[in-house]
Amino acid sequence: METSEKRLDLTRTFVPLAEETDLVVPIDRWVLRQACQQIKLWQQIYPQTLSSKSALIAAGAVYFCGVCKGEKIPLSFLI
Repeated sequence: METSEKRLDLTRTFVPLAEETDLVVPIDRWVLRQACQQIKLWQQIYPQTLSSKSALIAAGAVYFCGVCKGEKIPLSFLI
C-alpha cells in the first residue's frame, strides 16, 4: 500500500472513531493549542517577521474555517 493510500485509510478510520468516542472536540482543542504553541515559538525565533496578533488571527481563522467545513456550513452563509 502506498503512503498516500495509508493516509487515506487512516483518515477513513480515525475520524469515525474520534466521532464515536466523542473525541473530536478535545482533539480540535489540542490541535489549536499545539498551533498556538508553535506560533509562540516562531515568534520567539523570528520576532521581526511574525507578530503574535496576526499569527493568532490567522490560526483562529484557519481553525474556524475547518470547523465550518466539518459541519458543512458554507462560509458564505456567515457573511
